[in-house]
Amino acid sequence: MKLRCLDNKGVEIELNQIKTNLKREESGSYSDILKNAGLRKAFVISLILMALQQLCGMNAVNYYLQTILQESGSKLPSDISSLIVGFGMFLFSFWYLQ
Repeated sequence: MKLRCLDNKGVEIELNQIKTNLKREESGSYSDILKNAGLRKAFVISLILMALQQLCGMNAVNYYLQTILQESGSKLPSDISSLIVGFGMFLFSFWYLQ
């Protein structure tokens, strides 16, 4: 048995580590998210972002974005403009999470 150019002993050690990690991860629950401060903060931020996305109508804007850009008389092709807007939203999400 070879894995990453390791001998049988190295493979067995790594396999046991993987099994141990899987057992530890399976023992977790959803309540663990609320007990850990870092996970709780990430969870709350995620919930807020999802709620704001639904409440502000961003789905409708995203759906009709190419039509909006075509009708606005933009000189850029609507598909390029959509890519620029999507990339801007992607970058903003990283800024918001930090």
